[in-house]
Amino acid sequence: LIAYNGLVHLYEDDVKKAIKGHENCFASIIPNLSSITNELYEFASLRPVNSMVFHQFISTFRALFVALSRREYPLVLFLDDLQWVDDAAFDLLEALIGSNDQSVST
Repeated sequence: LIAYNGLVHLYEDDVKKAIKGHENCFASIIPNLSSITNELYEFASLRPVNSMVFHQFISTFRALFVALSRREYPLVLFLDDLQWVDDAAFDLLEALIGSNDQSVST
């Protein structure tokens, strides 16, 4: 990450704002999150959740995706082995790709 310190600093505030209130959950799936936000998090359990909590997670993940997607610094996702995707991951991908937000392009 040292080579990307300037870029990491550029996104720090946007990432913090996007995941506010869900930091521990995101730290469980993005272990290096603390190197972006300069904060330490406890890892939350990724136990099965109800539909409302899952949709809130998807909404927060979209906000994080939008925070990391800028016209001058586009975010490119490479998706491999999609034949192994589970329903939850597919719902997340669908929410990201099917976004109506102008800052998210397909």
